[in-house]
Amino acid sequence: MPGELTPLEEDLLAALDDGELARHRERLVALRAEAAAGRDRTPAYLRAVAGGWGLPLALHRFEAAVGTPRAARFSLARRNAPVDATVLPGSPATPPGGVAADLRVAGDGEGDIADLAGGIALVDGAPTPAGVARLAARGARGAVYIAPDETPRPVAVGGPAGVAATPAIAIGR
Repeated sequence: MPGELTPLEEDLLAALDDGELARHRERLVALRAEAAAGRDRTPAYLRAVAGGWGLPLALHRFEAAVGTPRAARFSLARRNAPVDATVLPGSPATPPGGVAADLRVAGDGEGDIADLAGGIALVDGAPTPAGVARLAARGARGAVYIAPDETPRPVAVGGPAGVAATPAIAIGR
């Protein structure tokens, strides 16, 4: 029956110590901050904890391009209210003041795209790394993708290099 626990799951839950879990969580948060400063001691900590529990542990390291998108803002000069926007992972940061330019309709961003030189492309459709690259190649200083509904999804647009050629955000329909 769904929702019932197996005997193993019941034993594991009974063995959990909320205080111990809180201490591990606090330590991992502190280690994350240290790692951001250039010193990652998390693997050693995980080895020690797992070893203390008698568990074998194999750690694997891999290179990855990981972005942490921050906030996005989008507003029109004729409107005095910002539009909710989502940063697309892999999108480069804008200068501190953002990017201001004419908004130019680029259709679905796939077909015959008009000259976008110096403008911001408005695209009705889902973002793709190739699509953002195509808009940048046509001179777009940025791209605004209109989601199919009211909830824009943070789709990665960085492509193989990890970072898109131009800033890109998504807005709801």
